[in-house]
Amino acid sequence: MKRAGEGSLNKQSAILPYSTGEWVFMLFLVAFCLLFTLVELKNGRLWTNDLRVYYEATHDFFAGNNPYQHAYGLSTGFFKYPPATLYLFGPQAWMSFGTAQLIHLVLLSGSLIVSMSLIRNWVNQFQLFGAKRISVGFSYLLFATVAIHLTRELHMGNVNLLLLLLFCLGIQAFLTKKMLAFALFWSIMLMLKPILILVVIPLMIYNQWKVVFMMAGMGLLLALLPIIQVGWAGNVQLWQDWFSAIVAHGEYLTSFNAIGSLVHQFTGFSSDWLFSILFLIFLVTLMVRERLKGMISVSNTVVWACVLSAAVPNFFVTDTEHFLLSMPLIYILITHLLDHKKWYLWSVFALGMLLFSFNSSDLLGSDLTDIVFNYGFLGMGNLVFISLFLWLKTKPIELTESVSSKVKTH
Repeated sequence: MKRAGEGSLNKQSAILPYSTGEWVFMLFLVAFCLLFTLVELKNGRLWTNDLRVYYEATHDFFAGNNPYQHAYGLSTGFFKYPPATLYLFGPQAWMSFGTAQLIHLVLLSGSLIVSMSLIRNWVNQFQLFGAKRISVGFSYLLFATVAIHLTRELHMGNVNLLLLLLFCLGIQAFLTKKMLAFALFWSIMLMLKPILILVVIPLMIYNQWKVVFMMAGMGLLLALLPIIQVGWAGNVQLWQDWFSAIVAHGEYLTSFNAIGSLVHQFTGFSSDWLFSILFLIFLVTLMVRERLKGMISVSNTVVWACVLSAAVPNFFVTDTEHFLLSMPLIYILITHLLDHKKWYLWSVFALGMLLFSFNSSDLLGSDLTDIVFNYGFLGMGNLVFISLFLWLKTKPIELTESVSSKVKTH
């Protein structure tokens, strides 16, 4: 077998041929998404309230109105995405809501299937996290870990699976050294969800400045895009109104899963940002320490991007569906657990899964669900996954082949 630095990153075929088990798993995901949608439709619960916000805000904008002035649908249904995203949702303005709903659910389902295939490909094609191929059976474990969040994502019609897809496509492009595609995918991702800017930090620490500047240029173009529709002054006004909507969002939305809320819950110490900033400084310190030791591998760059993607909903007050962005890290964590083969490490993973994966009133009942929600069990479970991975990352394992490829400065 070739080492990762001896050509595997330059292969023209970026995706390995699918095995029978992988095809079965993809069919399982299709069946899950289809069955969930049909059950929601039959029960009159296919509301997709988040999609309705995007849909009605887009209609408002292309009708000449400001989409940040009032709520759409629910009382909390304010449009909170940057102005350029209105063009991403733009095609909806010429569809009925039912048509837009169908297309959106198909896109979410497709994003889930492609993302999970790409995550497996990082392990099996590029062998960044261990030398052996990982059984497709562990994809079912990853699915079970995030299934509750998937149902909420499909129920609400949010865009977190699209964000996950853009993140994964970007990583795939990075691994195959297609930096323009990488910059494009991540620029669109950051346009949709600016708080994901944290995932750019590893690129800066590991000297990927060229692609960072490419993303900055694309971001500037996207920021100026509404000038076509509303002119310079109108674009400035839109961005000001977007910022006001984000500030208001932090006032009416509560998350007990953010680090600040967890600290306050268990210590009584109140600080919205102090402990989040300290945790971010801790993660950056670990990255810089590895950088100073010369650990500038493809693996490190990808891994740290996955760590920060997973940590985003612990840093910011946001919806629980954003924890779907932990999927790449959870799968990489599973591969590390398979390498270490210690039962007590799997026990810690099971604890994380218990906290992370079962916040459902159908499973727990309303009273227990309230406890799980109010004490931020989901956020704690995510931190268990992150902490366990960071601990395992410091422990050497026996590999049959080393991963020694270095990321060149592009």
